[in-house]
This record gives sequence, C-alpha cells and structure tokens, in this order.
Amino acid sequence: MKDIDIHNGLQHQELRDFLSQSMVDCEVKESKNKKTIIPHIAGEPFRWAKLDALAQIDYLQNYIRILDHKTAIWTLIDNQGWQEWDVSDYVRASYSPHRWMCFVGTVKEHEAFLKQFEDE
Repeated sequence: MKDIDIHNGLQHQELRDFLSQSMVDCEVKESKNKKTIIPHIAGEPFRWAKLDALAQIDYLQNYIRILDHKTAIWTLIDNQGWQEWDVSDYVRASYSPHRWMCFVGTVKEHEAFLKQFEDE
C-alpha cells in the first residue's frame, strides 16, 4: 500500500492527508535546516563572530518557524481527537523519499488499519 492511500475511506480523508503530508514537510524542512558555516576571516575575529552569530540567529529563526508549524499541526490533530501513528513498516513512501506519511486517526481506526495487514 502506498502511504497516500492510508486514509482512504475514512471521514475527513483530505484533512488527514493534509496533516500527515504537513508533518512530512516539517520533517524535511527540519532535516535541511542547517546553520551556515562562516569561513574564518583572517585578522577580523569580531567580524567573523558577528557573522557567525547572525548565521546562528537565522538557523534558530527557521527552527522556530518549523516548530510553530508542527505545533499548529498537532493542535489540529488533537482537536479532532486523533493521534499520529508511524505506519512506515506497512506502507511505501510515495510523497517524499525516505519519509512516510503517518496515519492520523483514533486508536480504533489505527487498530483497524493494522488489522488489514494481519489478514494478508
């Protein structure tokens, strides 16, 4: 099964897919968020220190934006009474290489999702 099909047949399928894909987007952004390395500036240690501090600030501001986005996603999931479940052992990644969409739903829905693989 492809990960884009994990919410098929469930109420609010589009919302669940959106939230799951948004979590993948956040993880991809987080993995790509790196502090810029400032090369040594000979004879100008304070200029280098300032540029390095600005690079650190930029990195942290990006990280805060990612965390704000994750918080919003988790709030939407929680407000629906859902949870996020890792189902990467059961699905193929189709949305992002090496990043699988999570299953978004209730405990009962998650158990039903897993049951279909027991029957195979």
